[in-house]
Amino acid sequence: MQKKIVTILIVGTIVSFLLTIIQGTSKVFLHFTNSIFYIGLVLLIVGGFLFVIESGFFNLTRFGMKKVFKRNEDKVLSMTGEESTEVSKEMIYKKYSFSITKPFLFSAFSFIALSLIFSFIILS
Repeated sequence: MQKKIVTILIVGTIVSFLLTIIQGTSKVFLHFTNSIFYIGLVLLIVGGFLFVIESGFFNLTRFGMKKVFKRNEDKVLSMTGEESTEVSKEMIYKKYSFSITKPFLFSAFSFIALSLIFSFIILS
């Protein structure tokens, strides 16, 4: 996990530096701080979304949608005389696990904290 965090931090810093160079203005440190914050924000949104999926928040919605669409399929199957299949209730309690969630969240909080520190340096 630490290797992934370090990799994300290094890649994020390089991308932030490249974005700062591309902008090409005289306020280099300000744009570097802003780009670090933007990268941290994107990582926080993606990591947060993965965290919500891991917790099983959408499982009940997915189960309900499968049940609704299964009802329509069962009507067609009963008309044709074929057997119907049931929707498994195990889907509600299924847990997902992504190996990149914690590194994304840790890197995001690191980038956002770094941008806040840089912001206070710019203000003083």
